[in-house]
Amino acid sequence: IRKYTVIVDPAKLGFSKVSLTGINVDPAKLFDVIEELKKRDYVKQLLVTSGDHSLITLIFAKSSEEMMRIHDEISRIDGVLKVYPAIVSDIVKDEARI
Repeated sequence: IRKYTVIVDPAKLGFSKVSLTGINVDPAKLFDVIEELKKRDYVKQLLVTSGDHSLITLIFAKSSEEMMRIHDEISRIDGVLKVYPAIVSDIVKDEARI
């Protein structure tokens, strides 16, 4: 057991926008970018991947404008090559926990 937690509905807290965002990173700066992203409150999950992107993040925002600002902010982090936002339109199943 890693921790006990409450699962809340982000929309009920005002977070109406959700993004699974792929981030391509300069391999020489991967760990620096990871450390920067870990500091950001809007990054709810940060995954290192071996697929199309170096990293994938789960991000919550209160508006489309805030989400655009967040993606722009991420793109300015030293070592980030490109940001690939995928805005979630509907969550049809959410059982990521075992």
